[in-house]
Amino acid sequence: MGRAGGTSKSKTIMNDTVLYKLMTSAHAKSSICQRRLKISLLPELNDPYEWVPAIVDGSGAPIFEAEKVRSVMYAGIKEKHGMICMSKAIDDPVMWSHYGDKHKGIALAFTFPNNSGVVEVKYSKDRIAIDLQNNSEPGPVLAAAFEQLLVRKYEGWSYEKEYRFIVSVNPATQEDGHFWKELTDEYFSGIVLGCLCPDTEEGMKAFLAAQGFTKVAVARARMDSKQFKMSLQPAPPPYSSPAAGSESGET
Repeated sequence: MGRAGGTSKSKTIMNDTVLYKLMTSAHAKSSICQRRLKISLLPELNDPYEWVPAIVDGSGAPIFEAEKVRSVMYAGIKEKHGMICMSKAIDDPVMWSHYGDKHKGIALAFTFPNNSGVVEVKYSKDRIAIDLQNNSEPGPVLAAAFEQLLVRKYEGWSYEKEYRFIVSVNPATQEDGHFWKELTDEYFSGIVLGCLCPDTEEGMKAFLAAQGFTKVAVARARMDSKQFKMSLQPAPPPYSSPAAGSESGET
């Protein structure tokens, strides 16, 4: 197990990076229309080990069952912190199957600059272990563990190539039973239609323009002709008719 207080730290992206959030077509359109992204709370995540350390004694033996530690951890922070999860794996067909409505969905693309607060998830076969018996001042140990827990996941999830935007939430700001973060054109830079998505590129461009997102690029994920991967095909620019009065050969 990885002990809290080690050198492993969350890694903030250092250059402009394009990340994607895959979802159903209906959810994507709803997010765009309402200009908001759903914030996921801990109990809503698909990995029960999220933010759950192993509490051990001096020999490294566990003191509490994982389910009990999870219950205590979640009771203290489940409505204080949330996250928006994204991925770099836009070309992975498994990601599209799991999160993109079996390739019928849509991916929202976001371009994040340096110091945007987005952190990269680290994958490991080892859980974060906290030895509270041999620490007379557990505060710094818990703080170090918390930073690592934010971005530690089991190595079996590594295909997701996940990044996270960690946010604080206020129970008083709930709407429709969820917490939300505003969707603005500061980071929102593109749309990728799944290879089986019924929406057309031109239809999506018109939809985006109607919502005020005129600079958002549109592409489609296509099945690669040789490899098990999805290739992005940018939508062609809109056709512009020749200016009135201009003719071939006119100077």
